[in-house]
This record gives sequence, C-alpha cells and structure tokens, in this order.
Amino acid sequence: MERFGVGNEGQLVTAKTTAMMLSATPSCLRGPVRFIIYDIHALQLFNYFDGVVVRLKTGLKYLAPLLAQLEKVSICFPDEGARKRFEGMPDKYGLERLPIIECRKRRRTSGNHAVKIGSGRVRGRHVVIIDDAILGGGTMLSCKDALVSAGAAKVSVFVTHGRFACCSWKRFLRAGFHKIWITDSCPKTASIVAKKRPFEVISLAGSIIRAIAE
Repeated sequence: MERFGVGNEGQLVTAKTTAMMLSATPSCLRGPVRFIIYDIHALQLFNYFDGVVVRLKTGLKYLAPLLAQLEKVSICFPDEGARKRFEGMPDKYGLERLPIIECRKRRRTSGNHAVKIGSGRVRGRHVVIIDDAILGGGTMLSCKDALVSAGAAKVSVFVTHGRFACCSWKRFLRAGFHKIWITDSCPKTASIVAKKRPFEVISLAGSIIRAIAE
C-alpha cells in the first residue's frame, strides 16, 4: 500500500507493521534471527527492522546465463521504482554491457497505468523487462505495448515473484511475450504456469540452501 504513498490519517504502513511483527521474533541460541528477503530492496526496509538480521538476496543471478543465449538484448526497467531497486545489480551480475531502457509510468483516471519509453535503445532489440514482482500485470502489459510500438523485435520478462493475483497469469498467455521467467517463490502459481508457454520457472532452492548454510 505504501508504495503509492500513505495519504490518509490512521492508514497502516503495511511494510513497517510486518517488519515490527518479524522483529518481535525471539533470538535463538546462535544469536539474532535472520530474515532473507528476495528483491524487495527498498532502502527503508533497514529502518523498519530492529533486533533481527536482514539479508537482501536476489534472483537476478539466474538471469545472466539466460541472457547469454539471446541476441541484441536490452534491459528494461518498467518504472522508477524498479530502476531504484535493481540499480547497481547489473554490474555485479555481468550485465553491465547491455543497453538500459527506462520507462515512465503514469496512472490514468481509470486506475490503469500509461507507460512511455523514457530513454534507451529499443528498435530491433530483444528487450527483457526486469522487476521484483507481478501482481495484476497491468504495468507489465502496458510496458510491453510501449516497447513494441517503439520497435522492439521481441519482449521478454524476468521477475522474482510471480504473484499473479486472481489468475492474472492468463492475461500473459497470448500477450506476445517471447519468454516470461519467474522463480518458484510463489509455489502455487509457479506450479500452475510451469508448463504453459511463454512461462519458464526458475528454482530458488539452491540460493536458499546456500543462504541458510552461510
């Protein structure tokens, strides 16, 4: 909720409330409890927690080998929020040589989002949109339409959390995407779309095991 700003007196700031609940988790014999968060990397998260150790992980490491198999690739952030969350990560995961496209999102009076290309090389490129999550899918679909209109040869998606509320994944089956990569962080949805084109599901199991062992 607070991603769009808390505008009413008494409105709960849900991220802070959740973090306060998690912070109340009792310590164990090995010290403070550790919480591992994938790709919801807003800096204010660190100010919400107290008495627990927060580790920020990413599914982006699984994207680099996929991109190595593609030609004429550009990376696209669908909005300013995505750019801020993933800023700096492309260098860490070997994506620094790829052109970056940034989109700008504007909310219409109807509640939907209008997306425009802000900057970057689009024409003739295979554009891969990167974000942390898909809920209803409206922003992602609008972003794809804007990229196609700007001359993108193909459009694919990589998101860590494929939530797809109210079976919104059905909107993507014939929407014209080349690939939609999601992880299995939302296992129920992942199991449903695993064998449906253009979806491909990536397991976080190895990353989680390594994080626990550290």
